[in-house]
Formats: sequence, C-alpha cells, structure tokens
Amino acid sequence: MNTQERRKRISAELEILPDNMIKEIDEFIDQLKSQEKPSTLESSQLAFASESALAKDWNLPEEDKAWQGL
Repeated sequence: MNTQERRKRISAELEILPDNMIKEIDEFIDQLKSQEKPSTLESSQLAFASESALAKDWNLPEEDKAWQGL
C-alpha cells in the first residue's frame, strides 16, 4: 500500500470512528510528531556546536593510541 492509499484509508476510518476515539487519535498524532528526528540541518548544527567541547578529549594522546588499531 502506498502513501496516498494509506492517507485515503486513514481518512475513511476517521469518518466512522466514534467521537470518543477522535481525541485519542489526535493525542497519538501529537505524540508521533514529537518523536520526529531533528532535521539534518539541526543535527549538523549540534555536531558543530559540540565539536570544540569534545575536541579536548579527542585530541589526547591516549585517544590516538586507543584508536590506532582501527
């Protein structure tokens, strides 16, 4: 089933759901949306922002030695 077919099916199901279930569906949608992964841009910005803080540990001779065999 492709995305368009799923959208049609969900819309049809929503039309016949009892009113007391609509609130639960709405809350479930909000929950799903809050679990979305950050965008690539946000991830890149986070990586860039943390780079200098992590560099203190990355640039230690012990780290070089630990990763030498990989």
